[in-house]
Amino acid sequence: MLAFGCSIVAGEELEGKQTIPKLFAEHIGEPLINHGLIGAGNDEILLEAFDKVEPGHTVLVGITDVARVFWPHVAVEDKMQTFSINEKSKLHKLKESLDLWFKWCYNEGTLEQYYIKRFKQFEKYCQVLGNKIYFFSGITPPTSQFQKHHGTNWHTSSALIDYADQYGREPKGHPNEICHIKYFESMKEEFKL
Repeated sequence: MLAFGCSIVAGEELEGKQTIPKLFAEHIGEPLINHGLIGAGNDEILLEAFDKVEPGHTVLVGITDVARVFWPHVAVEDKMQTFSINEKSKLHKLKESLDLWFKWCYNEGTLEQYYIKRFKQFEKYCQVLGNKIYFFSGITPPTSQFQKHHGTNWHTSSALIDYADQYGREPKGHPNEICHIKYFESMKEEFKL
């Protein structure tokens, strides 16, 4: 089984403990290849998934918060640089561009629609490869548009992070092992595994 997602899928703070990918792989009797990336946003999750998916595997994708924006970058030098953005700065146009982007493009509803479309494209790609694919909400708000896609192979009516209020968190704030176990129980019912 191939798993893709953020730190929740990677199992940050839960080394050696039960996580959704481990529980899922054990339940369906497939070895787990976990491609979860700590701190990943949905763009990075999708890039990794499109790059690493192969025929003949069950695929599990954990959807994260749309506020996590992936900014590709090259290796950074060891020294820090400070820039002043003012009317005379070469970066002034960059600031204007970012301000406009934030004002007109960074809208959670718009971003959710964009990511739903992208995840649906990945779903079709996996189906063409002959793979079974499942999605779950790792970190999405209670009012998320992902909830509308709940059913069949999408477990998005609630997010794993919501279980942390009831069952507890690890020191850095990740859902604990009990959260993963309880959430997976609801996934099994939903997916009829």
